[in-house]
Amino acid sequence: MTAPMLDLARRAVACEGFRWMPGMLAVRVRSPVFFSEGVDPSHLVGRSYRVTEIRESTVHCAGEAFLTTLLNFAPDLTDPATLGCLLALVREAWKSPVAQISPSLPDGHIWTCYINDEANDRLFRERTEAEALVAALEAAADRSGDAP
Repeated sequence: MTAPMLDLARRAVACEGFRWMPGMLAVRVRSPVFFSEGVDPSHLVGRSYRVTEIRESTVHCAGEAFLTTLLNFAPDLTDPATLGCLLALVREAWKSPVAQISPSLPDGHIWTCYINDEANDRLFRERTEAEALVAALEAAADRSGDAP
């Protein structure tokens, strides 16, 4: 996983609407003893684990378990199952079961997450599918904070 994808994964985990779901791929992020300028955070990514279940505040994976509050695990946003779970979280956060994600045609270099909100339709356009989904999840939290 690249450094920008790791940063994006951390943004996703920080969202109010994020939670670990069975099927997601969790990657262990090792913390360096010291962090110096020029260290590529992607070199800190270790093994990945498929989430099998969540019990109370513990995420269980094949051969591993971690607390949902730990920051040394991040969702692998290059994994198709994890992206599907992220779309489910976007639908839940926006209360829009028809929210969808698709590449913009004809070039496919921009992804659009379409939300059919009660008030109006919303579009989140980003360079990657993961970026569009995280932007939609972040915006849902911003919207809920504005509600009376």
